[in-house]
Amino acid sequence: MKLLLALLFATTVHAHEYPWHFELTESGINNFTEELSSSLTPKYLCLTNENTEKSIFSRYPDEIAKIRELLKADDTNTVRYELKKFSCHNFSKRVYLQNSSLVNNLEDYHIEDLEKEWGVPIVRDESKEKVPMHYITLSSKEEGYFHAINAVLLDKDNPEDINSYVFIEPQTDVLYSASELKSFSERLMKKKFNHSVEVGIGTFDSFKHNGNIWQSHSSYSHKMIID
Repeated sequence: MKLLLALLFATTVHAHEYPWHFELTESGINNFTEELSSSLTPKYLCLTNENTEKSIFSRYPDEIAKIRELLKADDTNTVRYELKKFSCHNFSKRVYLQNSSLVNNLEDYHIEDLEKEWGVPIVRDESKEKVPMHYITLSSKEEGYFHAINAVLLDKDNPEDINSYVFIEPQTDVLYSASELKSFSERLMKKKFNHSVEVGIGTFDSFKHNGNIWQSHSSYSHKMIID
């Protein structure tokens, strides 16, 4: 898999700005979590090629174990997918809010209002250790694809290298290497991609009211292209 660093910048993005946002309900699938569980077997060892596993999973066994324990304690994967109420970006942002060391000021998220809008509680236990959890977008306009997941930076000396991250599907708690992201996306869409996938490495920065509606604001430090 060829990985190219495409951009290094910060910007604000809202989920509704992606007109090609993929929703499984359009394919007659009512429960996104059920589809993920059935089509993407939650056994990362079966889905990870040997070389990549050595480079990320075996290089950081203690960190991987910590992430697994963190996800085990987090109940986001039990929340039901609900179109236009709680979809992929909500799963990712909830995991980010509850576990990321990159959250600076909870007041920026208006937690009580966010909980009402999303219909789920946000529980951030400051007594528990946090990890550098990122908000991740996977997209391909040509393929009509958008999905949101999470990632944790493991190789902190090389944040610009996509192989420095382990990726998390927050709806199933399955871990993936960077080399698996395109095949992961293809299995989700149930088709072979003829175009590249853009991976946005970002943060969920705030939840604000614009005078009419509540909006999530995210920014990106890196964007990479997977061919």
